[in-house]
Formats: sequence, C-alpha cells, structure tokens
Amino acid sequence: MISPLIQPVISDTVSPMIPGALPPGLPGLPKSTLANVRLNLSTRYKSFTKEQLVTVDEDEKVEVFFGQDGTPSVFQDTDLDKPVYTENAINGHPALKGELTDTFLENTTPLNIAGDVTIFVVAQPITIGGFRRLISDAGGAGGGFTFQMNPVGQYGFTNLGVKDYAGAEISVWQVGVPQIAAVVFDSNFDVSFYKNGSFLEKITGTSAMLPTTGQLQIGALSEGFNFNGFIGQVVVYDKAFSVPEITEVAKVLEKTWDIPLV
Repeated sequence: MISPLIQPVISDTVSPMIPGALPPGLPGLPKSTLANVRLNLSTRYKSFTKEQLVTVDEDEKVEVFFGQDGTPSVFQDTDLDKPVYTENAINGHPALKGELTDTFLENTTPLNIAGDVTIFVVAQPITIGGFRRLISDAGGAGGGFTFQMNPVGQYGFTNLGVKDYAGAEISVWQVGVPQIAAVVFDSNFDVSFYKNGSFLEKITGTSAMLPTTGQLQIGALSEGFNFNGFIGQVVVYDKAFSVPEITEVAKVLEKTWDIPLV
C-alpha cells in the first residue's frame, strides 16, 4: 500500500496531488494546459513504479505507472520484457531504458484521440537507425498515431492508415544527446515538429486521424520498432498547441530535465 503524501503548495506549474497516490501532475505542467492533458508519465517524479507499486530502484523492471488522475494503470509487455529503471540516465536524472527487441510499456486501452493532438517526449537515444517509436496509440491494422525517430535521426509522425509525415531535417536526434521532442497534429491535418522548444518544420496533410482500437505503447508500435534509449517523460494533450503554448511547456520541461532550449 502506498502511504499518503503531503499536499504541496499549488503553484502556476504544479497540479494538485491526490492523497494516497503518487504526484499525478508532476513534474508541474503549466496550469493553463492541464485541462487538455490525456497522459503525463515521468520518471523524474516517479509516476512510473514497479510491479509492487512501491518506489522503484536502480535496474528494476517497470510495468505500472500512475497516470494524470493518480490512478494506477497497468502497462505491461506479455513477454515481460519491460524497460529498466535507470537512475543516472538523462542529465543525471532517472529514465526508462528501452532496447531494440521487445522492450516497451503497453496499455491495452488506447487514448483514442481522433483529432488534434500535441505530444512532448523527453528522450535520449543510444543508437539511431530504423523507425524507432517513442509513443504509439494504434493497432497494426491502422487508425491512431505514432511519434517516432526515423532512420537518419529525423522526426516522424504517422497518422496510421492515412499518411506518414517524415521530417526532412536529418540528424535532429543524436546518440547520447537528450532532447525535448514535440509534435502537433492540427485541425488542418498538418504536422509541426519542435525540438527543445524551437520550431523545426511543418508538413501538410489531407485527411483526419482515424480512431483506433489498438494499444497505447511507450517505446514501440505493435510490439515492434522498439526505441533503443532512455525515455524520461511523455505528455499527450488532446489539443493542437500554438507556438506560445509549446514554449510554455518546453520551459517547464527544461527546468525539470536540465535540457537547454534553443
């Protein structure tokens, strides 16, 4: 059983803590964005926990996390190849280490956002090559989305069954270098990529996102295309953020992860 935590002072960037649960809104996201949060997972404040729902330690496998509402949700790989909690991973902060083969977190209930979406991922690759999924909310037959690292370090976003949005900027990802990666899918069906708070490029689209009955996975798509590296935080909003909103969230993540904005 998890012992109650002390109620914190509420600031402009910290959401309320639910008694008896791990801090669901931490690290503090801007209060103006909290209404649109669909997912906020962070190893920085240990919203990820291990199977026994106690504080996770170095080199332990992870399969359970606390979501935005403070409710524990099971994220597990049926093969038990779960990512490993690593204490000194991203600028001295803890993160989950994924590998190329069958290492990911899974929830069989998808977010199923068939509309505007904004995603932030704090990650650091160990290797680059192939299509490596950071987060997917999709089934293999189509519908839903994935946000990924493409073969030569570009950003990529796939509106499954509709369009692949492949970034032209190469070497955006670099081995051993952490970053705050962000993508926006808007009502015009266009995709915009941002790195460390700065706009990279925009790719036009033609069709809406399809609903999915697939799985929500961190570090994979349909148990494949696994990300080889560290993932520290994943935030998903059901809204297409403006540039000022991207900057606002990026500034909070900058302080949390010691990743300078550019």
